[in-house]
Parts: sequence; structure tokens; C-alpha cells
Amino acid sequence: MLDRAYLAIEKAQSLDQLKEIRDQAEAARHYVKAAKLTTAMANRCAEIRIRAERKAGEMLRSTIRDPLQGRPEKGSHIATLSDLDISKTQSSRWQKIANIPEGVIEQYFAELENEERELTAVGLAQFAARQNKPDGVDNPIRARDGKYSCIVIDPPWDIKKIEREVHPDQGKFLDYPTMPLDRIADENWVPVRTHAADDCHLYLWVTQKYLPAGLQLMEQWGFRYQCLMTWRKNFGMTPFSWMYDTEHVIFGRKGNLPLTQLGLRLSFEAPVQGHSVKPEVFYERVRAASPGPRIDMFARTEREGFQVWGNEVSN
Repeated sequence: MLDRAYLAIEKAQSLDQLKEIRDQAEAARHYVKAAKLTTAMANRCAEIRIRAERKAGEMLRSTIRDPLQGRPEKGSHIATLSDLDISKTQSSRWQKIANIPEGVIEQYFAELENEERELTAVGLAQFAARQNKPDGVDNPIRARDGKYSCIVIDPPWDIKKIEREVHPDQGKFLDYPTMPLDRIADENWVPVRTHAADDCHLYLWVTQKYLPAGLQLMEQWGFRYQCLMTWRKNFGMTPFSWMYDTEHVIFGRKGNLPLTQLGLRLSFEAPVQGHSVKPEVFYERVRAASPGPRIDMFARTEREGFQVWGNEVSN
């Protein structure tokens, strides 16, 4: 089956042909799963689908018109996504698959060949991301020396993005490595206790899903919960029912360290600037409320008034 599918993909001369191969493979995968046949059979269907999407992504790069290039020359016609009956989400996802080196794709397929894990496009992209981040959180990050009176931490919670037509990039693969909850709780991997002074403030970023886990972690790290800060974003998503347009920070104390400024609001508004990028207004509030020395754990960039610790900044 694979050899015939490979040949059909190789000979395909149009996006319609590739879409047909892709749709047939996906229908076969659903049949295999519904019939409760082997994971290996379902993965063969998924491999055909991904290979068809990869070639479709390569073809899309040379077929669709880039709006940034302006209008096409008079008398010429370059296809748009509407012409091709392809959504923005599909176009974005397929072109991202096309950007993954063939060798990495082969490694991913080989890794799952004798396993019971399901082969998916998301899994492929996460595998590719790990190949590009050999020094990510697959290894413990070196702890800094010293104690801190203020700790900000944005753990790499194990989450997946959700695809949406209005924001096709929301469905792309996570652009940083994540950690399972047991590793976040492991002092050898995330040394919160090591860095906390006897009198210390803790700001713990949590998603809606991980709010209960965050409260447990705070207690495990030796802090007492005091209140919840809320970031109201300029837009949100509706994955199931409510519109998720907020993110939260659990504030807790260890020992007896007073706030350096009273009466600060727990809520703040700021636009989203990128996945997992925290707004400067939050850091302004932390600098006003909590004395130094301060450390920002799992920081994605350096900030004035904070030491930084993480796999995306130099330690």
C-alpha cells in the first residue's frame, strides 16, 4: 500500500490530486481506528496523508500569490487559496510540514514504526522541534548561585495549540520544548526551593488547565497562596465553550516579606505579542511590589531588574 501511495504522490501534478490522495488516506485511517485494527495500520495511513500534505505544501509555495508582493502583472493570474479551495489553516500547516527536512521526517516515521504511539502531524512537528533544540529542557538547566527575594516562573506546561481559521499559526507546533508535570515539580529540574530566600515572593504563571496543579506546586515549594493576578488579553479563543481571553499568575509568600508598594491592581490589560510572551506591564508591577534580588525562571528574554534562568537565554 505504501509503495503505491508513494508512487501516486510522486506522480501527482496538481494540488487536487494530492488532496484526493490525502483525503483517501485520512478516510482509511478513520476506518482503521473505528474497526479497532492495529496502530501500525493507522500510522501507515497517517504517513501517506503527511507525505501528500508535504508535497502539497511544496507546491503551494510556488502556486499561491503572496499578498506582500502586490498585484500580479497585467494579464497574468496567480492562484489564491480561494481559487484552490484550501483554507489558511491547511496552507499554513502543509507548508510548515514542507519545511521539515526529509531526514527528520524519516527519523520520526522510523521511531514510531514498532511503537503503539499514534503518528500525527503535531507529533512530527514536535519531534522536529526537539531536533532543533538539542540543549532545551531535555536536560536540566544549570542553577544560578544565590537566593532571591522574588521569583517569577513561567513553567513550560505540557500543552498543545489549537488550530483556528482566524489565527492559522495558533495551530502550528509548539516553538519551545515542554515538561511533564512531574519534572516541573522535581527540584533537580526546576530548583525553586534552591533559589528561594527565607523571605520570598513567588509569581507563578498558570494556564486555566494547570491552575490546580499550580496551587499544589506552590505549596510543595514552601509558599502560601495569597491571591491571583489576571492578564486580560486583547483577543481570546473559544476551544470548547467559554472564550479564553485571560491568563493568570498565582502570587504567594514564603516567610514575612511585605509588599514594597500597596494598592496595586491584580488585573492588567496588554496585547498578545507572541506565544508565551509575557507583557511588560506585568514586570512593571512585580518591580513595584517585590524587592530584589529577583529571578525570572524560564525567561524568554532578559528584563531590567531580573536575573534570568532558562533554556532560551544565556545563563
